[in-house]
Amino acid sequence: MIHAASETLKWVSDHCKASRLDPAAYIDEARLLVHEFIRKSYREIARTDQLLRGNGFPDTVSPRDVSDKERAAFSHVDQLAKAYLLSGPPAAVVASEDILELKPNLWGIGINLNAAWRRLRNKIGGR
Repeated sequence: MIHAASETLKWVSDHCKASRLDPAAYIDEARLLVHEFIRKSYREIARTDQLLRGNGFPDTVSPRDVSDKERAAFSHVDQLAKAYLLSGPPAAVVASEDILELKPNLWGIGINLNAAWRRLRNKIGGR
């Protein structure tokens, strides 16, 4: 479950960065959805355990308390969400946002002059 939570939060974070969106609201929503997934999963696990221990008669045995495991998983997911929020958008993506794009093209093939200028400027400045 934790691996699925980590992959989900990473996916949300990456897509927010790619779309230049503030990830806070999106990661929080994903975190809450993962919490619900964990809650339902542990309920099903406890019910299956009760069914197996009762030899097909789950009401003959008391269910195991999985609330500690749920809380531990919630805490881990919350820490992952905070980590992805702190990673934030890369500065280069935000700084390179163009107000005006110069993209002359001919028959659908073109060149982004702004990006070409930035690359040339970085190569010259990097030497």
